[in-house]
Amino acid sequence: MSEDTNRNGSRCEAQVLAGDLEAKIVKTFGEMAIDKRRLPMSQLQKRGIPAYVAEWVLETVIPGSGPITPEEADKVKDWAARNIPGPGDQNSIKSRLLRGETVRVLNPLQVEVILRRNRQEQVAKLGLLGIDDALITDELVKRHPNLLKEGMWGVVELVNTSEGPAVTQFRPMQATVNLSMVKEARSQFTVEEWRALMVLSMGYNPEAYTCEQQLLLLCRLVPLVQKNMTLIELAPKGTGKSYVFENVSPKVRLVSGGNISPAVLFVNNSSGQWGI
Repeated sequence: MSEDTNRNGSRCEAQVLAGDLEAKIVKTFGEMAIDKRRLPMSQLQKRGIPAYVAEWVLETVIPGSGPITPEEADKVKDWAARNIPGPGDQNSIKSRLLRGETVRVLNPLQVEVILRRNRQEQVAKLGLLGIDDALITDELVKRHPNLLKEGMWGVVELVNTSEGPAVTQFRPMQATVNLSMVKEARSQFTVEEWRALMVLSMGYNPEAYTCEQQLLLLCRLVPLVQKNMTLIELAPKGTGKSYVFENVSPKVRLVSGGNISPAVLFVNNSSGQWGI
């Protein structure tokens, strides 16, 4: 059998598996399963949010599977207009806070603890809004300890007080990964099915790739699970090299354009702030 025939056969094998794969995914993972075909229809990524955040929005606002209806599209568009700040919305949101309004926004939230002789407190940082010292209660921080680490995406409720902006409520979008559940679910799938499922989870259509090409796509994930692993991928600009790393997880940092330094990567000796 020639190499081309073998590759075509691999693609056909993937297509045969795809017929029952969707039903098995829904049966095994239940509400955790997300129909990624709905994301491009929603146009949410044009709002500048990662795919994993946009998928959470879809499951929150219009849960389900299959094509998005015009009514659902309008509902998502309206929700995004009210809750997802754009690049030029910082001042308008701050103005609403100044007028005494309660503002809800979808935003990454991180908490910094300040321990100085003349200042000891914890402050909330909302980078997309240009707010880096908002008040936040101990209760919220204890309820969401990851706020003290890499931060979390979610819907943040803000009000203005005499001491400045304050976070009054926070609805996180991230869920804890249950590795035991994932291991148990793995036993329900063949090797070919699990490979196709992982490719789907990355945002690709496994039917468009041969088995060999699917493995090459999965190689992009190796640095995320293997310490001290360096992967170099060479291709022209705009061919999707960074797509996975921008959209796969909030724990992944993507630095583009070569703008990196030891201070950004490891630690800033001037401020003492840890790098990425």
